[in-house]
Amino acid sequence: MRVTGARPITLLCVVSALSVGYGLGGMGVAVAVGILSLPALAWAYDNASGTFLVLATVLVLTVGIMVLLIALMALTR
Repeated sequence: MRVTGARPITLLCVVSALSVGYGLGGMGVAVAVGILSLPALAWAYDNASGTFLVLATVLVLTVGIMVLLIALMALTR
């Protein structure tokens, strides 16, 4: 099987990262890697409008802020 181009290589890297993340850290790490890989997938698979890229970036920022706030609440408690 010949894999060329940005799309298959990006997808292959994301699937590999998900597999390694799940194997080493479990489901939580796999979910975190999946969320963090959304902008890379959007960059490779989005059409010319860029809507998926913007939504993926906003989702990653929202989840990141939420995780930081939860960590701050845990530290101050």
